Amino acid sequence: GGRGSDVAADQYLPGERRDTEYISRMECVKQAVQTQLDRLLVEKPRHTVLLVAFSSDVRVVGVGGVHDTVIAGDKLEHLDALLKEGAALPLGGYGQLERSHAELRERVEALEEGGATALGPALAVCVGIMSQHARAEVILCTDGTPNVGVGELEGGGAKQQRAFTEFYESLGERAKAQKSVVSVIGIEGEECGLEHLSACAGITAGTVITLDPLELVREIRKIGQRQVVATDVQLSVLLHPHLELGADVSPHTLSRAVLDVGNVSSDMHKVFPFKVRKKYRGAHESRSAPYPVQVQIRYTRRDGTVCCRVLSR
Repeated sequence: GGRGSDVAADQYLPGERRDTEYISRMECVKQAVQTQLDRLLVEKPRHTVLLVAFSSDVRVVGVGGVHDTVIAGDKLEHLDALLKEGAALPLGGYGQLERSHAELRERVEALEEGGATALGPALAVCVGIMSQHARAEVILCTDGTPNVGVGELEGGGAKQQRAFTEFYESLGERAKAQKSVVSVIGIEGEECGLEHLSACAGITAGTVITLDPLELVREIRKIGQRQVVATDVQLSVLLHPHLELGADVSPHTLSRAVLDVGNVSSDMHKVFPFKVRKKYRGAHESRSAPYPVQVQIRYTRRDGTVCCRVLSR
């Protein structure tokens, strides 16, 4: 038999077009992040933007003379240690985006795929970073299940799965208390544990999206355009005594409830189911006047002003 050439010839699958360039999921993520950096440079040039990469360890990419911060080993197993690492980062040294943009773009281009996914530790570090600056935002892109350190999702029964969810909920509560937002993008066709990560995003009024890699650029841009319009939002719902709120709003089906909502974006909706109490349904059928309903909204605007709005009908 003949001996093969040292240079492999181009190979194609049956029916595969030869005039099409195929790119990996990682290349799609890089392009999406670089596009977002370009947009932020135009819209928010004086903001500080950090790049946090994670595989078997967590790496906060250094720019502007700041060295990379690598968090690995036993620290990945301890939430408090990860939060402290994030809170101790010298944010002032990273500089504003108008100075760090070119270097950040280069560091994104140099990213390589790793075999593991230390997503839980990376998110914990980001929440620690956000403790230094209120109203921050994390956009988390992942194509793998968290399988290293705290928040590891692989294996475990129902009890363990609940513990996973509670871990990500706790990070969401921390971010919410800092008036910050966490949004999650999972890659379509990959198991990313989004049912657990969504708990974190939901608490902070962030978004959770699963999409094709080629849609990443558009969706990251949309998330960046989705503005939080108020924080520390608290809703008080007051109904007529003949009415009762649904059990998901008021466990004891009372006529009033106070709900802590936290962050609110301009496209957010809140629905309150209610109905006439059973003992008043006969009187309701003969009633001609509508029942009064009032909603009181207490919130903090982005400039720090505390407001109260009352809606009655």
